[in-house]
Amino acid sequence: MMSSKIPKSCLDDIQRIQRNFIWGDTEHKRRFHAIGWDKVTVPKSLGGLGVRKLDIMNQACLLKLNWKLQEDNNEYWCTVLRGKYGERRMCGNAEAKGSNSALWKALVVLKPMMDKFSFWWIGDGRTVDAWRHALIEEGFCIIDYVDIPQHLHGMKVYQLVDNSGQWNWTILKDWFPLYMQQKMAAILPPSLDHGSDERVAVGGSKSDHGSDFGSKLSLLEGARWSEFWAMACYSLWTWRNKELHEVNFACPSMPVQHVWRMVGDYEQAVCNGRIVMERAREVTMVRWIPLKEDFMKVNTDGKLCSSVGGSLAKEIRRLVALEWDVEVTHIYREANKCANALANEGCNMDFETRLYESCPDHIRELFVADSMGITTPRLIPL
Repeated sequence: MMSSKIPKSCLDDIQRIQRNFIWGDTEHKRRFHAIGWDKVTVPKSLGGLGVRKLDIMNQACLLKLNWKLQEDNNEYWCTVLRGKYGERRMCGNAEAKGSNSALWKALVVLKPMMDKFSFWWIGDGRTVDAWRHALIEEGFCIIDYVDIPQHLHGMKVYQLVDNSGQWNWTILKDWFPLYMQQKMAAILPPSLDHGSDERVAVGGSKSDHGSDFGSKLSLLEGARWSEFWAMACYSLWTWRNKELHEVNFACPSMPVQHVWRMVGDYEQAVCNGRIVMERAREVTMVRWIPLKEDFMKVNTDGKLCSSVGGSLAKEIRRLVALEWDVEVTHIYREANKCANALANEGCNMDFETRLYESCPDHIRELFVADSMGITTPRLIPL
């Protein structure tokens, strides 16, 4: 399971044993299957038993091996495969011949899946294929959505940068869609100072999966199906074991009502364990505060939720680690109106950097208010 591709017939036999155990089937007697196997394999949080499908588990284990091989892990088996297959070690379009080992052939087959569920943090840009690798969004390869001009095929990301270290929009503007240009502009351009490129895994699926029962099914007293199903499975398991090992045990005469009472007790215990505290709030007058002497200020808005900012995060950590005094301070928008106005303006600009030698006219009123120390009320929790 962990290191080789298991034949489908073998996996089917193992899963048949699992199903017979859960459903109580034997060689001589079949019981009524009230819940389908597809529902049993749903995660516990969604109302299932959390029994994993073996074929998916086998693929997941092989993908872990694939990841180690791709990331130049120094384990002995990785060294053997690299020595045997040379520079074909999952770089580019890896191929497998009939004479290759079963492990290598399985890894090659699963490589597209690994590419789909991973993306790249751009460092120096010398490893990442600009069109075939996911770099602007998880699972988003540009070549799948755009016809790449013939003379640009095979380009690495570092080749999309001009002499000044910025994205070379002249290469892209005539054929690259605008929305992709905007996504590209949000990524820090590659640089030798950023280290090597780094492949990272997607944290989870964005799809919303569930069973037919799921959270949409509302039962008595507002309890969720997942809670009832989990408690019922626990009770059935307990009752079955006690019937086998305790002579005087008898199952409850009304099992459904018994489970509901247990669910109600559980809900009540959870409610009793919660400590709800209303946070007191007060109105505070906030205003812009001038910088300390010999300090420079960088404004940033941390509300973006994305996984593609790894290169920028590494660069920030590198700058913070240099030999200078760094202070990270939270400032309310009401106390930073000029920066907020310029940030909103930047959302409607092109990709170039714009420098102002003096205060722009459209924010002069805010600038004067900050200079005069005018305050703005803000409701702040204590």
